[in-house]
Amino acid sequence: MADGSRHKLYSVAEAVRGSTPSNPALQSMRITGTTLGLAKDSLQSNEIRSDRQIADFRLGANQVGGDVNFELSYGTFDEWFKGVLCSPDWAGTPEEIKGGVDRHSFILIRKFEDLSPSQKPYYIYRGCEFTQLQLTITANAMITGTLTVFGQSQELASDLSALGTPTFP
Repeated sequence: MADGSRHKLYSVAEAVRGSTPSNPALQSMRITGTTLGLAKDSLQSNEIRSDRQIADFRLGANQVGGDVNFELSYGTFDEWFKGVLCSPDWAGTPEEIKGGVDRHSFILIRKFEDLSPSQKPYYIYRGCEFTQLQLTITANAMITGTLTVFGQSQELASDLSALGTPTFP
Protein backbone atom coordinates (compact mmCIF):
# COMPACT_ATOMS: atom_id res chain seq x y z
CA MET A 1 0.00 0.00 0.00
CA ALA A 2 1.30 3.45 -0.92
CA ASP A 3 2.11 5.97 1.78
CA GLY A 4 0.93 9.54 1.11
CA SER A 5 4.12 11.04 2.53
CA ARG A 6 6.09 9.41 -0.31
CA HIS A 7 3.93 10.98 -3.01
CA LYS A 8 4.95 13.54 -5.66
CA LEU A 9 2.98 15.40 -8.29
CA TYR A 10 4.58 16.64 -11.51
CA SER A 11 3.14 18.82 -14.25
CA VAL A 12 3.96 19.89 -17.80
CA ALA A 13 1.92 21.94 -20.26
CA GLU A 14 0.66 20.24 -23.42
CA ALA A 15 0.89 22.05 -26.78
CA VAL A 16 -1.99 19.89 -28.04
CA ARG A 17 -4.57 18.54 -25.58
CA GLY A 18 -3.86 14.89 -24.76
CA SER A 19 -0.48 14.68 -26.49
CA THR A 20 2.90 14.53 -24.79
CA PRO A 21 5.45 17.24 -25.49
CA SER A 22 8.78 15.91 -26.77
CA ASN A 23 11.13 15.18 -23.83
CA PRO A 24 9.10 17.21 -21.32
CA ALA A 25 10.65 19.27 -18.52
CA LEU A 26 8.48 18.23 -15.58
CA GLN A 27 7.77 20.71 -12.80
CA SER A 28 7.46 19.38 -9.27
CA MET A 29 4.27 20.78 -7.75
CA ARG A 30 4.17 21.79 -4.09
CA ILE A 31 0.85 20.41 -2.91
CA THR A 32 -0.78 19.57 0.40
CA GLY A 33 -3.05 16.84 -0.97
CA THR A 34 -5.02 15.64 -3.97
CA THR A 35 -8.07 13.60 -4.85
CA LEU A 36 -7.05 13.28 -8.51
CA GLY A 37 -8.11 9.93 -9.91
CA LEU A 38 -10.14 7.93 -12.39
CA ALA A 39 -13.86 7.30 -11.99
CA LYS A 40 -16.21 5.27 -14.17
CA ASP A 41 -19.88 6.15 -14.50
CA SER A 42 -22.48 3.45 -14.05
CA LEU A 43 -25.89 3.49 -15.66
CA GLN A 44 -28.86 1.61 -14.22
CA SER A 45 -32.34 1.32 -15.69
CA ASN A 46 -35.29 2.62 -13.63
CA GLU A 47 -37.69 0.21 -15.35
CA ILE A 48 -40.14 -1.43 -12.94
CA ARG A 49 -40.34 -5.18 -13.46
CA SER A 50 -42.66 -7.76 -11.91
CA ASP A 51 -39.69 -9.94 -10.91
CA ARG A 52 -38.08 -6.97 -9.05
CA GLN A 53 -34.84 -7.39 -11.02
CA ILE A 54 -32.75 -4.66 -12.62
CA ALA A 55 -33.62 -4.42 -16.32
CA ASP A 56 -30.24 -3.07 -17.42
CA PHE A 57 -26.94 -2.08 -15.86
CA ARG A 58 -23.85 -0.94 -17.76
CA LEU A 59 -20.67 0.98 -17.31
CA GLY A 60 -20.41 4.47 -18.74
CA ALA A 61 -17.50 6.71 -19.62
CA ASN A 62 -14.24 7.05 -17.73
CA GLN A 63 -13.65 10.42 -16.09
CA VAL A 64 -10.44 11.86 -14.75
CA GLY A 65 -10.95 14.48 -12.11
CA GLY A 66 -10.45 15.67 -8.58
CA ASP A 67 -8.96 18.50 -6.60
CA VAL A 68 -5.38 19.58 -5.98
CA ASN A 69 -4.85 21.37 -2.65
CA PHE A 70 -1.90 23.66 -2.07
CA GLU A 71 -0.31 26.43 -0.06
CA LEU A 72 0.47 29.39 -2.29
CA SER A 73 4.17 29.74 -3.08
CA TYR A 74 5.77 32.24 -5.43
CA GLY A 75 6.01 31.03 -9.02
CA THR A 76 4.95 27.43 -8.40
CA PHE A 77 1.43 27.70 -9.78
CA ASP A 78 1.85 30.37 -12.50
CA GLU A 79 1.10 27.98 -15.40
CA TRP A 80 -1.89 26.48 -13.59
CA PHE A 81 -3.30 29.94 -12.84
CA LYS A 82 -2.95 30.78 -16.55
CA GLY A 83 -4.83 27.57 -17.26
CA VAL A 84 -7.75 28.15 -14.91
CA LEU A 85 -8.13 31.78 -16.06
CA CYS A 86 -7.73 30.85 -19.77
CA SER A 87 -5.14 33.62 -19.91
CA PRO A 88 -2.85 34.02 -22.92
CA ASP A 89 0.15 34.98 -20.76
CA TRP A 90 1.50 37.02 -17.90
CA ALA A 91 1.84 40.68 -18.86
CA GLY A 92 2.56 44.18 -17.61
CA THR A 93 4.84 45.62 -14.96
CA PRO A 94 4.43 44.47 -12.29
CA GLU A 95 3.40 41.23 -13.88
CA GLU A 96 -0.28 40.46 -13.72
CA ILE A 97 -2.52 37.81 -15.14
CA LYS A 98 -5.85 38.50 -16.78
CA GLY A 99 -8.72 36.25 -17.74
CA GLY A 100 -9.07 35.23 -21.37
CA VAL A 101 -10.37 32.52 -23.67
CA ASP A 102 -7.22 30.46 -24.36
CA ARG A 103 -7.61 26.87 -23.12
CA HIS A 104 -4.53 25.26 -21.57
CA SER A 105 -4.07 21.56 -20.87
CA PHE A 106 -1.47 19.68 -18.86
CA ILE A 107 -0.06 16.26 -18.21
CA LEU A 108 -0.13 15.54 -14.47
CA ILE A 109 1.95 12.69 -13.09
CA ARG A 110 1.51 11.22 -9.65
CA LYS A 111 4.45 9.19 -8.41
CA PHE A 112 4.16 6.92 -5.40
CA GLU A 113 7.81 6.57 -4.39
CA ASP A 114 7.29 3.61 -2.09
CA LEU A 115 5.91 1.40 -4.90
CA SER A 116 8.25 -0.76 -6.97
CA PRO A 117 8.22 -0.61 -10.80
CA SER A 118 6.24 -3.87 -10.92
CA GLN A 119 3.51 -2.12 -8.89
CA LYS A 120 3.31 0.70 -11.49
CA PRO A 121 4.14 3.72 -9.31
CA TYR A 122 3.37 6.34 -12.00
CA TYR A 123 -0.17 7.55 -12.66
CA ILE A 124 -0.15 9.64 -15.84
CA TYR A 125 -3.12 11.94 -16.45
CA ARG A 126 -3.32 13.48 -19.94
CA GLY A 127 -5.43 16.35 -21.23
CA CYS A 128 -5.98 17.87 -17.79
CA GLU A 129 -7.61 21.28 -17.55
CA PHE A 130 -8.33 23.33 -14.45
CA THR A 131 -11.97 24.28 -14.12
CA GLN A 132 -12.11 26.07 -10.78
CA LEU A 133 -9.80 27.92 -8.40
CA GLN A 134 -10.53 28.66 -4.76
CA LEU A 135 -8.16 30.68 -2.57
CA THR A 136 -8.48 31.10 1.19
CA ILE A 137 -6.80 34.20 2.54
CA THR A 138 -7.00 34.86 6.27
CA ALA A 139 -4.97 36.90 8.72
CA ASN A 140 -2.01 35.15 10.30
CA ALA A 141 -2.22 32.03 8.13
CA MET A 142 -0.80 30.53 4.97
CA ILE A 143 -2.72 31.29 1.78
CA THR A 144 -4.26 28.00 0.76
CA GLY A 145 -6.07 26.98 -2.37
CA THR A 146 -7.80 24.28 -4.33
CA LEU A 147 -7.74 23.74 -8.08
CA THR A 148 -10.35 21.45 -9.61
CA VAL A 149 -9.13 19.21 -12.44
CA PHE A 150 -10.97 17.61 -15.36
CA GLY A 151 -8.91 15.27 -17.54
CA GLN A 152 -8.99 13.14 -20.64
CA SER A 153 -7.29 9.88 -19.62
CA GLN A 154 -5.30 8.00 -16.99
CA GLU A 155 -2.66 5.33 -17.43
CA LEU A 156 -0.54 3.44 -14.93
CA ALA A 157 3.13 2.93 -15.77
CA SER A 158 6.27 1.27 -14.44
CA ASP A 159 8.40 4.13 -15.77
CA LEU A 160 8.06 7.30 -17.83
CA SER A 161 9.56 5.99 -21.08
CA ALA A 162 6.24 6.69 -22.84
CA LEU A 163 7.02 10.39 -22.34
CA GLY A 164 10.38 10.23 -24.15
CA THR A 165 13.17 11.46 -21.90
CA PRO A 166 11.53 13.66 -19.26
CA THR A 167 13.69 15.86 -17.08
CA PHE A 168 12.99 16.57 -13.44
CA PRO A 169 13.79 19.70 -11.43
